[in-house]
Parts: sequence; C-alpha cells; structure tokens
Amino acid sequence: MIVKLMLRFSLLFIVCLFVGTSNTLGESLPESERTVIALFGDSITVGENLNLTNRPIPAGSTSHDGCPSVYLSGLLTNEPERLSDVNCPTEELSAPIYNGNNEVRNAIVANWGIGGSSTGFGSRRLLNSLLDTKSQLAGNNYIVLIMYGTNDLNFGISSQTTAENIDAMISTARSSFVGFTPIIGAVTPRDDRPSSGPSSIQSLNAQIRSVASMRNAPYVDHFANFVNFPGSFNAVLDQEQFGSQLVRLHPNDQGYLLIAEAWFEQQLKNLIPVVQIIDEEREVILSPIISFLLDD
Repeated sequence: MIVKLMLRFSLLFIVCLFVGTSNTLGESLPESERTVIALFGDSITVGENLNLTNRPIPAGSTSHDGCPSVYLSGLLTNEPERLSDVNCPTEELSAPIYNGNNEVRNAIVANWGIGGSSTGFGSRRLLNSLLDTKSQLAGNNYIVLIMYGTNDLNFGISSQTTAENIDAMISTARSSFVGFTPIIGAVTPRDDRPSSGPSSIQSLNAQIRSVASMRNAPYVDHFANFVNFPGSFNAVLDQEQFGSQLVRLHPNDQGYLLIAEAWFEQQLKNLIPVVQIIDEEREVILSPIISFLLDD
C-alpha cells in the first residue's frame, strides 16, 4: 500500500510539473542561452503604416510597438493571438503560420529600423547598432535580419551600389568582433515602380539576391510572398499620400505579418532551437490521469 501511494504521488508530481511548465517556462528562460535578433532596415522594418502614425520607435527598441517586432516576437515566443482592438491584430488576418505555431523559442527581437534611410546610411550605422545590441542584450546567438533598398530607388541610387552596400553589411555583421549571422530580405513591391527595367524592384532584388548568394548569406524573398498573396501586393499595402501622389509603399498589418512569417518559416524556425512545445490536447488528456492516480 505504501509503495502504491508513493508511486501515485511520484506520477502525480511529474504530471503536475508537465502541466505547470507550459505556462511558466516561456517567462523564465535564461538570457545567457537566448537568441538575440536585430531587425535592420528602413521604415518597413520600423513598421510604419496607417496604424502607426506619430509614434516614433527608439532605435534598438524591444518594446514591440511596430508590427514587424510584434509579429516576429509572437512567432518566436508563442504569444497568444492578438485582439482586433490592439496594435497589429492577428485574429482577423490570414495567419496560418502564426496561428498554427505551438513552439516556444528563447529569443528576443530588437528593432533597428530608421525611416527614410538608404543602404549607404545603413552600412555606416550597422557596426554601432549591432555592438549596442550585444552590450544591451545577453545571448549566445546573434542574428541580424537586413531588409534594405526601397529608399535607394527614391534617391536614384543604382542597384549595383545597393548590392555593394548590402555586401558591406554582410561583412560587418560577420566580423569576428561583431559576430552576427546576417540574413538578407528582398525589397517588397510598391505601385509607383515599373514592373520591369533597370529602375524596377525586380531588378533591385536580383542584385540583392546575387550578392547574398555570392556571400553565402540566406535570402528571404518577401517580394514573391507579396506578389503571390491573394489579390496580389495591393491587398497587403496601405495607400498613403506622398506629396500630390497616392502611393502603396508601406505594408498594412497583413503585409507585416507576411514579412514576419517569412523570416520565421524560411530561416529562424530552423536556426533557433525549440525549448518547449505547447500541446493543449495532451494537457487535456492528462486531467483524467490525475483523477485515476487519486482514485482508491
């Protein structure tokens, strides 16, 4: 009888530990073992759109104010679905990857986007931004997601120069005293650029993809994801007033979710280890087991 009771209480302890862990592990993960991710780019990295106006986000912020940070953090740490009355909702969006994810990863996201910036400016500020990230955020793995180039088109910067600047960013990130893994993202489409030719986004992305390939840096094709979205890219871009023009350039919330899902699904999912799988179905099954163990 004593052995039987001891066995039951031992099994009960294990079951309770399993159930309790699902709600607390994500809040107590060691900083020394986490992956630190720096989002690096322009206003599209910041997350500017019609829902984020007059709310500047400090460079390097981890407060999750902008949609790219909100959605990527949600995917990595399994944050719950967001309601429609808060910034960057998911419940009313097409979010198969976001809503289907049940894995927790030990990661934090710092947003280093600066609106209106070019790749030339980015290549000059990357070193200090990444060093600041390392000094402020402890971790054992550092990744930078570089998504730059749409403002180069505005400034008349050639695609070749853009590619050279991104090449310089790859070198800076990988340098021994910085130690970040660079992942390169394609420039998203906009409706004020031709579909082909030297000034098109396709031509720019071809140069960016080429330099990423030559440097063996992973490349995430955000452009293709936008073009292939139902209704094409106009469905995931806000229409905004720029001077006398109405232009679709910044993603809407759905567009930013596409960007976060692509970063996660195509690269980060396999680079960052899972520390916990949240399985609600198994937790439900455990309830009758507890009853059985307590039954005489």
